[in-house]
Amino acid sequence: MKYPVIILVISFILGILIEELIIPNFYFYLILIPIITFLYFLLQRKFTQFTQFKSIHLIFTLLIFLFGALYLNWEHDNRVSYPFDSPKIRNAKIIGKICKIDIIKNQKLSFTFELEKINNKKFESELSHRFVCNFYKDSTISIDSIYNIIAIGNFVKFVGVINKARDQRNPGEFNYQQYLYNKNLSGIINCYRPETFEIIDNHVEVTDNFVFLVRKALDEKISLLHNSKSSALLKGILLADRSEIDYDIKTSFIDSGVIHVLAVSGLHVGFISIIIFL
Repeated sequence: MKYPVIILVISFILGILIEELIIPNFYFYLILIPIITFLYFLLQRKFTQFTQFKSIHLIFTLLIFLFGALYLNWEHDNRVSYPFDSPKIRNAKIIGKICKIDIIKNQKLSFTFELEKINNKKFESELSHRFVCNFYKDSTISIDSIYNIIAIGNFVKFVGVINKARDQRNPGEFNYQQYLYNKNLSGIINCYRPETFEIIDNHVEVTDNFVFLVRKALDEKISLLHNSKSSALLKGILLADRSEIDYDIKTSFIDSGVIHVLAVSGLHVGFISIIIFL
């Protein structure tokens, strides 16, 4: 077989494409793959010259094709969605686990949150449902105090509003709902009453939280040493926080053909932190 890697990769991709169009049952593949494998070994044992025929390549390629289809079928079964009937649930008493914390913004603190309980009832689902959780600054209580005490792995409770993300309403419009689904996020939780926030379990995911603390320290040091325009650019390159970068600077990156520098920025900080920590 010439160029076996290319042929096998193409077979795997074709399996994914066919699965996307046909979407057979998961158990169909679990039955079909062992049958083809058994047929392959049976022919190889019965016909001593079978290995010299191109049929063996065809059967092996078909197996890779089926594995590609099976992979996408598994992805479909594990794809998240918004778990509630109502698109908005107000004044929900929420309990869950902090999975990821973003660098704090001027008016907002965001983190990824895995829902455990809602309104004192255990949230039961076959899949774990994670939400983008936003805390907005209040006139009396600053979200800075929350940002300074939380850690990845903490179990917390607060009162918030659960929202289904906006989908595509018009052709060509950005589909925020699908964007969140692709990131394994089920929806949005907004908290406008930060005084209701409370940590109920101080458990910490050590490795993930260490990376967050490194990013947090860099963010504070950059803000201390540079003006707002320079610090925004440095945060975008080093920490992947592009929210404060000036529009003209973004346009300059695009016009210069180096927008990819911002697109992939921030990854190396996490990698270096993990290497040092380990």
